[in-house]
Amino acid sequence: MASTVNPISELQVTYEDQSKINRFASHNSKLEEIKDELINKEKELKNIEESISEMDLYAALDDEGFQIMEGEIFVHFTAEEALDWVTKKKEELSREVSSMKEEVDHLREEMNTLKTELYAKFGRNNINLEADD
Repeated sequence: MASTVNPISELQVTYEDQSKINRFASHNSKLEEIKDELINKEKELKNIEESISEMDLYAALDDEGFQIMEGEIFVHFTAEEALDWVTKKKEELSREVSSMKEEVDHLREEMNTLKTELYAKFGRNNINLEADD
């Protein structure tokens, strides 16, 4: 009776391989966190942009100014101060969103490199590096 040897079972996972797998998993986890945070920041940015439009409209009608929530309190601003504050907040959020998108791109690029290297060694059927959607 001839025994057949499965070449896959003979593959050894080296320390370097395990490090790549761990780096991939770490990047994947961080990517998911950033994507969730990015969704929230983009919603906040959209709300700020809508606020600017509405402030322009109401500033002409109301000289009393605006109450803007900062953290857990409302702060009173004149129309001009409120518009300045919201504009600065928009710029800050835009920079954060841009930075987060760059980090997402960097992580994806590095993960694709790791995937290529690991699939080349272990094959697609022997290691799962795909996200669970």
